[in-house]
Order: sequence, then structure tokens, then C-alpha cells
Amino acid sequence: MVPLILTGAWAERMKFNAFVMFILVWTLLVYYPVAHWIWNDNGFLYEFGTIDFAGGISIHESAGVGALVISIYLEKRRNYTIEPHNLI
Repeated sequence: MVPLILTGAWAERMKFNAFVMFILVWTLLVYYPVAHWIWNDNGFLYEFGTIDFAGGISIHESAGVGALVISIYLEKRRNYTIEPHNLI
């Protein structure tokens, strides 16, 4: 689930090998520690009384911050020719 949320941030801006490597590193260094802090009985956010319904903090917050950081780091899209869609 988390890699899908992150993928939209760098579509057409990252090679596949770099994508796989980033997902592996990000999962080990960011997602698992945050999930441990919230869901483990010894996690410091759990001890503060944090309530995480359906992974809202561990999944969506960490993925949003990760997407923001990688979007700032990467260049703008090259040859971006897709027109925006409007339903109205």
C-alpha cells in the first residue's frame, strides 16, 4: 500500500532500479520504525496514548512526508505533455 502512495509523487521522474532501491530503503528506515512506535506496546507514541485507526499515521502520514521529500529532491518532469483533465 505504501509504495503505491509514494509512486505517484515521482511518476516519470525516476528509473525503475532507483525506484526499487528507494522503496526497500524507505521501508526499512522509515515505515517499520514508525509502525513500531505506534503499534508496539513499548513504542513511544503508543505510550503517549496515540490512537492510529486503520494505519492513518503509520501509512498515510509517513508516505506523505516521504513523497514530499522525494518530490523536492527530484527534478521536474521532462517532456511532460499530458493535458490536465477537467470533468466540467
